[in-house]
Amino acid sequence: MGKVSSSASFSKIGDVADAGRSFDAFEGQLSLFWRSEQTVSKPHTYEALTPAGLHIGCGIASIATHSQGLGDFAFQGAGLTAMLCPQGAQPFHTRIAGRTARAAGLFLASEQTSIASNDVIDEIKAALEKGSPLRASSSAPLSVISRLCAPVDPWFQGAARELAFEARALEMAALALSWLSGRPIQSGTRLLNERYAFAARDVLERRLDHPPSLVELAREVGINVRSLTDVFRTCFGTSIAAYVTARRLDLAAVLMEQGMSPTAAAHRVGYTPSHLSNAFHRRYGIRPQDIRRAARFQMAHEKRPPAQADDIV
Repeated sequence: MGKVSSSASFSKIGDVADAGRSFDAFEGQLSLFWRSEQTVSKPHTYEALTPAGLHIGCGIASIATHSQGLGDFAFQGAGLTAMLCPQGAQPFHTRIAGRTARAAGLFLASEQTSIASNDVIDEIKAALEKGSPLRASSSAPLSVISRLCAPVDPWFQGAARELAFEARALEMAALALSWLSGRPIQSGTRLLNERYAFAARDVLERRLDHPPSLVELAREVGINVRSLTDVFRTCFGTSIAAYVTARRLDLAAVLMEQGMSPTAAAHRVGYTPSHLSNAFHRRYGIRPQDIRRAARFQMAHEKRPPAQADDIV
């Protein structure tokens, strides 16, 4: 087992000083898993040196970051990143906006990645070494990212808490492996190349507010409809229609949590307000306005001054 710590000054990952900050980290034998959440009172920019090694990260935020030589990425909502950072890399310049920023990550130092005999880590490293050393995606499941970034329930204590963090680290590695691996998929006696599924997913992500028909989508990626639907389900475990619905609702939830009204969020993802309300209720068991009310309550609660001794009865 490793060690669980709680700190607000873990500078190696790139600490950001702001109000409402919480931070946890778990140090295993070869890796470090961390998660953080902060209230962003106003947009701000910071610079941070990133230690050499393998970094896998995810988060829900309005963020844009850039490093000379390594590249850049930007997210409005949920995102996933993976990076092999060399020694002496230039610092990242990052700008965060929005109301809250949640993040989680897995870090293996350079010397640890060279001695870690682990097929998963080796495959993630190989994927990054073949292409860009910094990769980013906005297509990872929001439910997984939210779970990884959430605080570990305080009910877990001692060795149980360490085990809970270790499980998070394993899930983070699994998330990156699922995203970065590019092996072909066997379906019956036919070899279906998953590049068609990922190409289709990229098209859908760009056009969530007005997705193409199956015929149009298949034509755009260069495969017939039957083969596309088969390989898409094999890759992502769901039909194309169900994927589009889930991603639309996930995006609407993030937008409303960030302050957008249910009506505006509905139009942003290509729904009418009533259609969004019904679909949202079927998927989450609540109405869009419930998220809006919860966000307003949280915002008002965060602005309240701390209770004084005389206020406590």
